[in-house]
Amino acid sequence: MVGLRTRGFSALEFAIATLLVAVLADLLLNRLLYYEEQVEKTRVEAMIRVLQGALRIRMGQMMVESKAHRWADLADENPFDWLDKKPGNYAGECDGACEIEPGYWVYDRKQRQIAYRVKLGRYFDQGDDDHMIRLRLRAVYAGSGEKIDSRNPAETVVLEWVRPYRWF
Repeated sequence: MVGLRTRGFSALEFAIATLLVAVLADLLLNRLLYYEEQVEKTRVEAMIRVLQGALRIRMGQMMVESKAHRWADLADENPFDWLDKKPGNYAGECDGACEIEPGYWVYDRKQRQIAYRVKLGRYFDQGDDDHMIRLRLRAVYAGSGEKIDSRNPAETVVLEWVRPYRWF
């Protein structure tokens, strides 16, 4: 067995192996962060759909109670109050300048808006570094879409984005 090396890796081989492991670890970490942000986006979209469903149920309840003429009043309510159980990442209500932890929802009573601060925003674009998703309830009226007088009840109420954004 002449010529067999028994001392292990050379310094160059060790450096190359370490570099390869580091590159693979970086690729894995980036992919895991990408998927984690995809999960956050999916959870946000699911919560928006839950709130839209709660709005439709609330409108249906009012219709059954012969109160459909008061649908416009829903635009002043906190949609999270319509849920049987509030989500674990709902931080409550605030009045105006809300300090929101990343990954949490709040209802701003002053602005009458639902707000969510994005936790992982590498692929979130809104034109600034705010990383906030804001939604509001808006009553829609016949014709112009605006309230003409008090005898003009809202045709529907919609949950809409205050500012558009792109996520992925």
